[in-house]
Amino acid sequence: MKNFLFILSIFIATGCGEDNTINYNLKTIEIRFAKAKMDIPNSYIKSSPDELIEEVKRSDLPEPIVKSRIQFYETIKSYKLKSLVFTDTTNIGNKIMIQEGEHVMLTKKISQLYAGKLEQELEKNWLTQGVGYKRIEIKFSKGGTTQLVKLKYNIIFGDYSNYTTQYIITTLKKTLAITVTSTSKEDYEDLIKGMKI
Repeated sequence: MKNFLFILSIFIATGCGEDNTINYNLKTIEIRFAKAKMDIPNSYIKSSPDELIEEVKRSDLPEPIVKSRIQFYETIKSYKLKSLVFTDTTNIGNKIMIQEGEHVMLTKKISQLYAGKLEQELEKNWLTQGVGYKRIEIKFSKGGTTQLVKLKYNIIFGDYSNYTTQYIITTLKKTLAITVTSTSKEDYEDLIKGMKI
């Protein structure tokens, strides 16, 4: 349950249809804690929570978004499960976070329950601050021994708009959460499905 709540907080803190796939030069990163490899755009570099906190403090993001992100990055520092964050050097609004999770088997029903819980949290934590959201996609897919849940939202605050897509991937032995925050509607689903786990 703790892991579920942390994954939920990732989504809320990073704030998030058309299918816009990645058309960049890619590099392969190694996710040691998951014994996995994944392709990401070349422009992304690994970032520490402290670097992310300083970056968000210098940003011109709306105050509710800044507070939420700082709180989240502080949480990452003390969280017992491992995580990696990559920042796009061409647009600091774009991030990829990969987080280790406690193993859980996924089903279509669980993905719908998760989306419902997520939206309750969004309404509780953000609507009162004037931050809105629009669900763009919820999808459950299964291939062999791997299950994937994809949730994509548009997060809106005044003129600020951001897309957050969360992928929860489960194999027979491990669960990972990958959260992509982007200023555009880019879609990383093909990269996620192409992971070597």
